[in-house]
Amino acid sequence: MGGFVRIWDTGTWALEATIDIDPSAVWSIAASPDGTQFMTASESGLRLWDLQTRALKKEILHGTAPITRATWSPDGKRLAIASTDARFRLWDVQSDKLEREIAVDQDVVWSV
Repeated sequence: MGGFVRIWDTGTWALEATIDIDPSAVWSIAASPDGTQFMTASESGLRLWDLQTRALKKEILHGTAPITRATWSPDGKRLAIASTDARFRLWDVQSDKLEREIAVDQDVVWSV
């Protein structure tokens, strides 16, 4: 199973692009608050994409446990990340560093 993203013009509902984004299942996708990038969370990690060029910008937590959900902070500077290893992570997008990691008392974190 592979993943792809379709980008639509919300004014005309015309399809603008289809991007092949991941060889594994994609479980979450969200645009940044400023609309310049989007992230995909999947079995193979978290990826950041440039919305204008449709190019992959960086991979985060690649090779760790599958990412079940991720969401942007309101200012777009951090990502809150949930995963199947029962951990919640807070990632600083600008410095590209893990800020905080919290182990929770359950098998999988499904939502943030």
